[in-house]
Amino acid sequence: MRRTSRPSLNGACLVCLLASAPPALRAQTPTEMNARFQAMEERIKALESEVSTLKAALAAVPEPAAAPQAPPGPAPPQPMQPTSQTGAPAQSSDASARLMNPAISLIGNLLGAGGHNPVDQRPSLQMVESELALSAAVDPYARADVYLSFGEEGVEVEEAYMTFTSLPAGLLLRGGRMRANFGKVNTLHRHVLPWVDRPLVNSYLLGGEDGIRDAGLSVSRLLPSPGGLFLEAVGQVYRGDSSVIFQQRSRNDLTAVGHLRAYRDLTESTNLDLGFSFARGHHGEAELAGPYTIGEAAAPNVTLLPGDGNFLVSRIYGMDATLRWKPLRRAIYHSFVGRAEMVWHHRQEPFGLRKAFGYYASGEYQLARRWFAGVRVDQSDRLFGPRADDRQQSVLLTYWPSEFSQIRAQFRLPRPRSGRRQNLGRSPRTRLSGFPLRRAQTELHLQSPRGGPAHLGRPPA
Repeated sequence: MRRTSRPSLNGACLVCLLASAPPALRAQTPTEMNARFQAMEERIKALESEVSTLKAALAAVPEPAAAPQAPPGPAPPQPMQPTSQTGAPAQSSDASARLMNPAISLIGNLLGAGGHNPVDQRPSLQMVESELALSAAVDPYARADVYLSFGEEGVEVEEAYMTFTSLPAGLLLRGGRMRANFGKVNTLHRHVLPWVDRPLVNSYLLGGEDGIRDAGLSVSRLLPSPGGLFLEAVGQVYRGDSSVIFQQRSRNDLTAVGHLRAYRDLTESTNLDLGFSFARGHHGEAELAGPYTIGEAAAPNVTLLPGDGNFLVSRIYGMDATLRWKPLRRAIYHSFVGRAEMVWHHRQEPFGLRKAFGYYASGEYQLARRWFAGVRVDQSDRLFGPRADDRQQSVLLTYWPSEFSQIRAQFRLPRPRSGRRQNLGRSPRTRLSGFPLRRAQTELHLQSPRGGPAHLGRPPA
């Protein structure tokens, strides 16, 4: 196609403009019309120049590659976030709220007893305690634990302490009201015991249910040891008041407790745990009103008299051993735990040193996933009143309906003995002739503790 020249195009535009011009414009003089035509021609040239520039700029820009587009879907609903008073979204969430609140659990412990026992005189039915546990991380380096015990006689702070886990030299510091780390049974709460009651050695020589428990400080550390051996040393200092065992008169009458623990895996399914304990404290003279008995308190009819002059001193030595067997392939169906503990209590009295010894040995075997059977043998000297050597055998059967509840039956055969030859140290010896054996008594105890998550669980070894 032949391209039309620019002068011909301009002339055609002028002819069209003149044809469409109004009559007033055609009446103008030739000079005015030439001036208007020149202005219009210059304006057309300027517009043509701008159009050419824009076309050149568009031709220089590369066309973008077409990206595949996914088919549009429905937009997910956006949850509504809580806003603050200023209109900004709140920063708190459920996770942070849980971190700020303590873990709370509650457990109840119902105990029933039948039969006759002249020493341990418990009621037929008793709600021995309802324990409320609160635990929370104060910060990344400290943790707080509180245990409140609600019983038929009132409310008691069983334990309340704070643990500092990130101290220099690998130390772990704990401060507050807590159970002393003496042996195994003294550190356990009632509902995690593997039996209905505490062994005779704990009831007679370590203060019973209360045990060695007081306000104090505890420092522990892992010790260097050969491969495969775990060693832990614990040193504790308490105010000096613990049941009928220790008594405080002044600030200097502190109770000191030490414990050394050794643990080792024997095989992939068997391990051995050994412990050695020592405790030293002060006390006054003891007064026994009536026959010697035990119960919820270690010795309800024993009273420590105010000390005159220098306080008397007691030293307690202990050794414990725990053997655990739990096969890896049948861990939820079969297991065995053997426990033993021995205690030597050397108590100063106005006329000499009274020495008492006691021990227990027990074994518990898992019959099935929810059934456990066990036996326990006890023997202990009495610390107060006429000297006697009491013995006891027990058979236990435990059923776990779930991880947080259990039903336990314990058949006890107590054998209190009236006396045997005793060594009073440097004091004159007292000899009681014969070993008369009282009529054997039988008892049946039923226990049903129930707890929330992270409180009851399986009893520790």
